[in-house]
Amino acid sequence: MSKIILPVKHSVFEAYTLGNQVLRNYNGLGKIVNCDLLATGIHDVYRLKTTMAQYIIKVYACNKRKSEILEEAKLINHLSSKRFPTPALIKNSKEKQMYHTHAPEGIRYVLLFNYINGGQPIFDFSSSSQYGKLIAKLHAYTDHWKISSPKKTALDIECLIDKPLYHIRQALSSREKNKILTEITEACREIIQQLPITTPSYGICHGDIVSNGIMMRKNRLGILDFEWFGQGWRVYDISQFLWSIQHGTLPAHQNSLPSAVLLWESFLNAYKTHRVLSLQEEKAIPAFLIVRSLWMLGLQFAFSNTLGKLDATYNLENIWDIMCENRDMLLKNL
Repeated sequence: MSKIILPVKHSVFEAYTLGNQVLRNYNGLGKIVNCDLLATGIHDVYRLKTTMAQYIIKVYACNKRKSEILEEAKLINHLSSKRFPTPALIKNSKEKQMYHTHAPEGIRYVLLFNYINGGQPIFDFSSSSQYGKLIAKLHAYTDHWKISSPKKTALDIECLIDKPLYHIRQALSSREKNKILTEITEACREIIQQLPITTPSYGICHGDIVSNGIMMRKNRLGILDFEWFGQGWRVYDISQFLWSIQHGTLPAHQNSLPSAVLLWESFLNAYKTHRVLSLQEEKAIPAFLIVRSLWMLGLQFAFSNTLGKLDATYNLENIWDIMCENRDMLLKNL
C-alpha cells in the first residue's frame, strides 16, 4: 500500500540546518554557533549566531511574490542610506539581496539582516514623542521614493476595506452584525475617498507599525519589518499608534485612560512638529482606526489555513466592541 503525502500549507525549517544553508550562500560571516526560531506565522524569523556576529533570517511564505520582496529590500536600502534606524540588509555571495530555498509547499525566499541588540520599548511621554518624530522622518524620507513594481500592493480602499470585508463576511453569521459592518465600512469609505492622493498626505506607508515591529537600543527607537509597506494615506500609519493604545497592545508604563490619551497627544504633537498634518486628515483618524481593525481581521481570516481560524474568530469578538465605539466617534464627524 502506497503512502499518501498530504499537502503542506506552511512548513517550518529546522533552525540549525537553515543557519548552515544561509552561511553557504553568504561570504565572510564566520561559522555557525547556533540558530533559533524567534517567530513563526505568515513569515518565519530566526536569529543566527556565528563566530563573527549575530544576524536575523527572514523566510517568506511561498505565496509571497519575488517582486514584492525586492521592493521591500529596495526601500530598506533607501532608508539605510538616509541613516534611518532599521536593520540593514546583507548581500549574499552573488551580490543579491535574497536567495530562494525549497520547501514542501514550494519556493520560499530568504533575506538576511544585521542583528540589532535591542528590546521592545515601554512607552512613556518621551518615547511616544520620539516615535512620532520617527514616523514623520519615515514619511519625509520617502516623499519622492517610488515603487517600481506595478504588482506591489497599494494601501488603498481595495486593500484596506474591500478585501478584508470579503474575508470577514465569511465568518459573520449574524445579519445584524453584517448590517453594522456595512454601515461602518461605507462611512469609512466616504471619508477616506475625500482625502488627497498627493504628497504629503499620500505616499509610502509602513503599513503595519505594531509593538513587536518597534525596538529600542540605547534609548533610541528603530522600526523593523517593512513587509506590508505600500503607497497609501500617511494618516493610516499615524492612526496605528492610537489603535495600539485602544487595543492594549502598546507596552506602556501606565495603561489608564488619562495616561493613554497623553501618550497619543505626545506622539501626535511630535509628528505635527516635524510634518504637516491637515485638519481633514486628523478628522479621518476614527475612520482609519476602524480600517486598521478591518485590515487586521481580514489578514487573519485570509491566512487562517496557516495561522488558525480560532485566533481570527477570537480576535473578531474582542475587536468588535472597540470597532463599534470608533463607529460612534466616526459618525459624529460626518
